[in-house]
Amino acid sequence: MTSPEHEEIITLAYRDDRFQFAVLERTGDSLRGCFRWTDDEKQQLLALLEQEDEEGSQPWYLDDDGYRLDDEKLFQKSPWSIVDGETCKKAVQRMMDCDTGEAWFCFTPWFRIGDELNRRPSE
Repeated sequence: MTSPEHEEIITLAYRDDRFQFAVLERTGDSLRGCFRWTDDEKQQLLALLEQEDEEGSQPWYLDDDGYRLDDEKLFQKSPWSIVDGETCKKAVQRMMDCDTGEAWFCFTPWFRIGDELNRRPSE
């Protein structure tokens, strides 16, 4: 692990809101690290995430019938991206600890193995 003065800090965006993220591990298709946020930024992000679950709103990760999107569409609709100057690279969040800020993102669609929670029934 690198020391704080040598951390790689990148910008992650949740739709139009940007947050600083310290990279702990990067592979060709994933990113693991920790948000470097102030208390206000943490509350801002938590409020954005909470809006996804508000009653009466359709979360981005569900289809019109309330089923979880297939892997490719889930990736395409993800509100997350990595901002590098003027370019944005799509990412999908795979895990986040809201207390510590630790998180894991993927740069490619996630293929579920045995994860059938809220998946549309096979025809």
